[in-house]
Amino acid sequence: MAKQVLDIRAGKGMTTSQSNEFLRNANGGERLKRWSGNYDSTREHLNFEIKKGGVICEVDKKTSVPKRIKILERGDRISETGARHRSTEEYHAELREKLMSENEQLSQTIEGQQTVIREQRATLSGLEKDIKHATARFKALQTMIANLESKKNRLLEEVEQLKRDRDSGKISAEEAKIRLDRIQKELEEVDEKIADKTQKLHTAELQLAQLQTKTLSAERKSASRYEPVKATPL
Repeated sequence: MAKQVLDIRAGKGMTTSQSNEFLRNANGGERLKRWSGNYDSTREHLNFEIKKGGVICEVDKKTSVPKRIKILERGDRISETGARHRSTEEYHAELREKLMSENEQLSQTIEGQQTVIREQRATLSGLEKDIKHATARFKALQTMIANLESKKNRLLEEVEQLKRDRDSGKISAEEAKIRLDRIQKELEEVDEKIADKTQKLHTAELQLAQLQTKTLSAERKSASRYEPVKATPL
């Protein structure tokens, strides 16, 4: 058994002649003959169409395909909804209102994104300044520790030289002891300073690493939040 299926969807359109052929809507037998020599009007009751909700019913020849396309574009049938169809002017007015609403929402989205971007830039700027200060402090502590280490080495060399001078009789034991005690006290002070600066250096290193991590996180967050949007033309 031959079947003809037509799926009605909004498109560019269809002529009345094409609509009549699809619906087998003929006033007389001559038109049917032109359509197909195999068409049997006595079997017309076998034709059917499927409406909304999967309901099978007879072919509606009163509503042409072009009219059906307009109904699909503008809404459901009056017989199915019981509502009044919108006029073309009303339809276009509703479209304009919808587009204006969408553009307003897009404008709010864009404004929100710009606010986020400004906040992120301010955050990044502050983090960059903090990193700059933390880096300078870190380098300064490294320099101070290096200078203290050099001073300690010089004091240790003085201790060895005093011991040699004492042992050789170049200076008395009493004088060597006085000078060695003074140097030993100075060495203890240097060791305390080295320990203090080393602890501060470790803290500065941790702070610098944390700031760098925060900066990277802020940059990623800023990049992920910024999504360019475009308004819909009216």
